[in-house]
Amino acid sequence: MRTYNSHPDKLLGDHLRGVVDGTRRRTISKAAEIAALFHDLGKINPNFQLKLQGEKNVGYSSHAYLSALAWLCYCQTNKENLKDLLGIDVSSDPSLIFSIAAMIARHHGNLPNLEKDGFFKEREQKNLREFLEQTSSEDLPISEFLQSLFEHHSFDIKPPREVLDQLIFKFQDGFQRVLPRIADPLDFFMNTQFGFACMIESDKRDAGSNAQFNKEAYGNYIKQNFTERLEKYVQELPRKSDFDSLRTEMRMQAVESIRPQLAEGKRVFTLSAPTGAGKTLMLLNLAGEILKHDGDLGIIYALPFLSITEQTETICKNIYYDEAHAVQRIDSKSENKRIEEIQRSLDANPSGDNLHKLMREIFSEATFDHPFIITTFVQLFEALVSNRNSTLLRLPNFACSIFLLDEIQALPPRLYTFFTAYLDEFCRKFNSYAVISTATMPYVEMPDKDIEDDENPRKLFKRYMKPCELLDKRFYERDEFNRYRIKLVEGDNLHVEELLSLINQQSKSCLVILNTIEDTKQLHTALNDDDLSKDEYVLLNTHFTPNDRQRKIELCKERLANKKRVILISTQLIEAGVDIDFPVLYRDVCPLPNLIQSAGRCNRNGKETFGEVYLFELKKANGKPSSSLIYGRDLGWFLGFTKQHIKGTITEKEMFAVQLKFFQKVGHDLQVGLHIQAGQEIKMVKCINHMAFDDLGKFKLIDDETFGVELRYYVKEDGGFEELQHRVEQLDYRVKDFNVIMHLKSRVEEQLRRMAGDIVALRVNPNKQDQAPPSGGEVVGIRKLANQEDYSSINGIALTGACGVII
Repeated sequence: MRTYNSHPDKLLGDHLRGVVDGTRRRTISKAAEIAALFHDLGKINPNFQLKLQGEKNVGYSSHAYLSALAWLCYCQTNKENLKDLLGIDVSSDPSLIFSIAAMIARHHGNLPNLEKDGFFKEREQKNLREFLEQTSSEDLPISEFLQSLFEHHSFDIKPPREVLDQLIFKFQDGFQRVLPRIADPLDFFMNTQFGFACMIESDKRDAGSNAQFNKEAYGNYIKQNFTERLEKYVQELPRKSDFDSLRTEMRMQAVESIRPQLAEGKRVFTLSAPTGAGKTLMLLNLAGEILKHDGDLGIIYALPFLSITEQTETICKNIYYDEAHAVQRIDSKSENKRIEEIQRSLDANPSGDNLHKLMREIFSEATFDHPFIITTFVQLFEALVSNRNSTLLRLPNFACSIFLLDEIQALPPRLYTFFTAYLDEFCRKFNSYAVISTATMPYVEMPDKDIEDDENPRKLFKRYMKPCELLDKRFYERDEFNRYRIKLVEGDNLHVEELLSLINQQSKSCLVILNTIEDTKQLHTALNDDDLSKDEYVLLNTHFTPNDRQRKIELCKERLANKKRVILISTQLIEAGVDIDFPVLYRDVCPLPNLIQSAGRCNRNGKETFGEVYLFELKKANGKPSSSLIYGRDLGWFLGFTKQHIKGTITEKEMFAVQLKFFQKVGHDLQVGLHIQAGQEIKMVKCINHMAFDDLGKFKLIDDETFGVELRYYVKEDGGFEELQHRVEQLDYRVKDFNVIMHLKSRVEEQLRRMAGDIVALRVNPNKQDQAPPSGGEVVGIRKLANQEDYSSINGIALTGACGVII
């Protein structure tokens, strides 16, 4: 036991016990516990031990696949003990043996496609076999070592060749035979993925001697103060109109509705509320009610866009103002005050203690180890179906959580029901809850369609039932939510010039939402040609820095509050979650959910008798509709639905019936879980049925191929880019101390966060990158804008040509 180390300063036996204990803390899965016990036994490899001591060129020193082989050899000689070890009889269904083997073999990598790829890569098979041929059994006393941890029938890690072939080289065929015996593929998939995640999280935690659990440490504050602080915040809100009373009524009804559902054991709920109904506070109130029912939970509040994660963070921090650690936003732009404070201390005093503190906080952020997190859909949904090691580290903290999902309509339509059903099963298995909210609630019933068994969501999600809705649909019929009327602008030949004329005839402030960046720029240029005030005509799209975007929105709010005319020309980024209120809206034709979300920015607070929403179809110079560039191909029929059902004039109250028809059509016509990415289909239901972890793990919410490659430019001349260069140059991966490397990486990440508000991210056609602005250098994917005149806070970043940019 004292001969072998797992790490330079840690005995292997101590490490295995630590990882097993950590895995037990996260899950009751016996499979995950056994995987944790076996995962590093392959370190009883003389070459690995020499490598730990600093020797070079020691030969085959891998351990993960040798550990997996040890597990399979154990199973071969301990068949009668497997039932007691795993808690189930694996004689008729040995799939769990393969699941554990995959967890062990890939614990430094990603989960593979079990049916297609097995877990032994071809090169690894060859290397392992050669190693075994050259090494004696006496040099690999794995079974003897394991006896000190638990008693078993001894096994030889070097079995006869025909047995070795059966264990390793025929694994793929073996799982193909086992797959049809799996009675519940979804359960098997989730157990393998979650067990793997718990094991690797515990492995990394123990290797770093990290006993810090922020979700638990800060969780008491949330449990003790959540409802009290929220109620105090709501009571202190200024009462401006009858709207406030209505919002209070809706919050109370939602809370009253969820109580009996919680008592019945329900875990997933929908919250359909018109735009402007105050869904953020409603969701927080519902989280408070769930905490009363089950207090030992964290909160994960997820939204589709960075701009509204910032907005939600501000609200939540205003509620929990006296506890700096109460709320943690985690996304590509978020700041972590604890990391920044420790980083400053470490820079001033580079002690081992400060370095260890920094490592703990970095690990906590990477693993979502916090009781109240605000994040993006990308961070959440990609992790739920991931196979990637680094991404799955956060999955254990998805357990025992309340998911608050706002603006769910921003997901691709084929994923509405898939992820609702997937969350339903996840919550049931791992003691979590979910409230799914939007103004345009998708139709999330399983379609009763004739479809192949391995692609049929009804057969995969056997326990799924449509979630309970927490608000009465009659709220949509209230006069307070009959705030606008949509008028179709007739004509098949409306170009920017005609749109300009319509806007100039408008005496009131108005919001114009167009489908492409190029269209917004053309209209803004045409308005500026009229030599009007730059404060009156505001351009907003993703070609501005986040800081400038926020300033533009605040400028518009200020002018609206002071009754000064303002025309905001924006892309779709304004249509969800932004609390802004225009009396008039012009919207290029779009799918119905986008239209409803856009209209939610018109007469939002009911100040006008009716806000006016003008729907039109903008044409390019070549006569092609701009909408086809964004909503073509897969979503083309969505536009057809809008054109078919929005005729003449229709009020907000009348839109509710149209909305129901739309989502019923989506639910009937679209295949649940079919995702189009990089021109290829990812059949998510089929992936789960065939244990294709790697195929499903390729899922991304934003498709780079469809919308172009992303280029990022830092636009300020303040030395920030040079500081980033300096910090990157300090990184030296030849340094053997992992903690030192992580410290240097954290300094790079800290600087990236400081710069994030002044970085423009644009997507360009891969073949037209030469038309993008010249770069004055590039480091870690950030380009320095070579010419400061290529960016302005009024017009955004300048492009030589269109670059194929559409969003």
